[in-house]
Amino acid sequence: MQKLKQYWVIILLIVVILGGLFYWFELRPAKIISDCSSIARSNAKLGYESFASVYDDCLMANGIKP
Repeated sequence: MQKLKQYWVIILLIVVILGGLFYWFELRPAKIISDCSSIARSNAKLGYESFASVYDDCLMANGIKP
């Protein structure tokens, strides 16, 4: 019975770690890219700056692009 409890703790820990990695490397960048695209599109429509420069600046500010 004790071994079964240990396996559940290990399995739960692995699931939490994999879930965190999935969020950090897949969902977070996708959300940032979507937000930056939206910001750049709205700034380009208003005529402030070009889409590419605003988009690149936003990605750099959020740590996506070095």
